[in-house]
Amino acid sequence: IEDPFLFPSSTLGLCLLSMALLMLNDVVVAIPSLGKVTFVVASAVSVISWIHIAWTLWYAWRVYGEFASKCQRLLRDIVKEGNGNALKYLFACVSLRCLLEVSRDVLELLSRDALEGNLLGNTEKAMFIYALQNIGLCGSRRRQEAVKQILLSTVGQELTELKKLLDGTGNYHNLYKLVYHDISYEVVRSEILSHIQKQSKVVRQRPGHIAGIKVCSDIDDTLYSSGGHFPAGCDKRFPKGVVYPGCLTLFKVLDKSWQPTAPSSNLAFLSARPHVYKSWAEKKSYEFFLGLVGEGR
Repeated sequence: IEDPFLFPSSTLGLCLLSMALLMLNDVVVAIPSLGKVTFVVASAVSVISWIHIAWTLWYAWRVYGEFASKCQRLLRDIVKEGNGNALKYLFACVSLRCLLEVSRDVLELLSRDALEGNLLGNTEKAMFIYALQNIGLCGSRRRQEAVKQILLSTVGQELTELKKLLDGTGNYHNLYKLVYHDISYEVVRSEILSHIQKQSKVVRQRPGHIAGIKVCSDIDDTLYSSGGHFPAGCDKRFPKGVVYPGCLTLFKVLDKSWQPTAPSSNLAFLSARPHVYKSWAEKKSYEFFLGLVGEGR
């Protein structure tokens, strides 16, 4: 369920027609020569249009309210029964972003009750945090506290895996952005960083544990050639867009925990490209990465 309320095509068409008629009414008022009949008709249509728009907004509010109430009851029953499988199924089928936007109680149900019942796995926690990043964390203490509770409830190797999942969203949302940009309250950020630092020491001190490596790499003139095109780079030895021979193999060798059959996000790319809006500036790079993954490289 991506959206709890979708405008029927007829309703959308009537809304557009209403807007056009309202504009026509303004034209009629500005040009008296069009006559009284035309003015009366346009005024009547204008009133009808406003009534229709008001009814549409009321109907939308009603549907949103019913959807929110049903979701709250369903979530509350699932959490109360301790049904982790049902909750995982709900996460897979319903837009968490939509749930969080239409109901304030969902945030507490998931970040408090579900965590206390140990109903959220790493995948669900990552999906929850990702949904909060999408609707916006900056300025909302409640949402930032929810993120903190999720991270603080995860320890040891599970926290390492959760951090990898947050870095593997495939768009501009990542762990670094979460901690240093989305979390705006210093107290919350300090608690999160302290927890991450403490758990990283615990993981590294385990007997026989080999710590993985997070590889940070530039893109232009490092992963692939810029062809010497300014401002991307200056290397003209290879055509533009050609991946440097041996670069991908080097990434795999550096990461001892990499497995060809398991998803991994131990590679982080850095770029000087400014962030504009959502993934607009980074879209080209993401598409290139997806192409490499699809080719099995």
